[in-house]
Amino acid sequence: MFIPLNSTDDNDWPNILIAGDTASVFYLLGLLSPYKLNVFVADTGVEGRSPLQFRSGRGNRKDVAGAYYDFFEAPCRIGSGIVRRFDMMVHTTTDGYLQGWARLLRVPSVLVRFQCGGKTTLELEGAVPAPGCISGCRDLDSALAEVLLAFVDSAAYGRYRSIATQITVDGQGTTQISPPVALKLPEMAVPQETKYSTWDYVEDLLNSTGSTVIYADGETPLSISPGAGNARLIELGVPELHILRSTKPEQKYIELTGDLGRVFDELM
Repeated sequence: MFIPLNSTDDNDWPNILIAGDTASVFYLLGLLSPYKLNVFVADTGVEGRSPLQFRSGRGNRKDVAGAYYDFFEAPCRIGSGIVRRFDMMVHTTTDGYLQGWARLLRVPSVLVRFQCGGKTTLELEGAVPAPGCISGCRDLDSALAEVLLAFVDSAAYGRYRSIATQITVDGQGTTQISPPVALKLPEMAVPQETKYSTWDYVEDLLNSTGSTVIYADGETPLSISPGAGNARLIELGVPELHILRSTKPEQKYIELTGDLGRVFDELM
């Protein structure tokens, strides 16, 4: 369940999901804290190489962004229905799970890779900042914030284009932008919302949707068959608010919308 770190009144600010290892997500949150955004942090634990900096605002600037936090054991424990509810996603995960769902659901995304020597690479998909809006800064933090805000402006409120680019920022804040390229995408997934949750039994879900086989992941399918009917979805490793794929008798996507209240606690 996402809990408020710095809640705000109802607003129409962009909703951003930041997902990845602990140090990275709090560092990225700190960069975005001074701005009018709603930032949901999905912490997947301590791992990887990333700046050991945490939320504090920057300099004397006040924390403005609404910030909400939840912990997940791994990226694959973040239900794809969570990704679907955001205007955009910023993440540091490299296993392809979140990026794959962002493409399927047409959620603009940025993969941030922190490298040795203070260099950072950002891989943007679904939106590209307009020419001239990234000028470069005198330090890494300011340059990264500028790139992320430019991405927010270009991707806000669900605008998605089949386009990708890469931006590199060095330790002195100098940015290099690669030419945009066309992004080859799978057919868009349009989930059917259901009253079911991960705490329901597999057999009940199969019967209600008319499906004979359901997969928890379109990339590396986890088959769920009527033989497992006495098991709950959560016992089979299906995360809350996940989107399942059915191929029999027809292909469709089914969302466990019954988990919505628990995951977001009526925040969205």
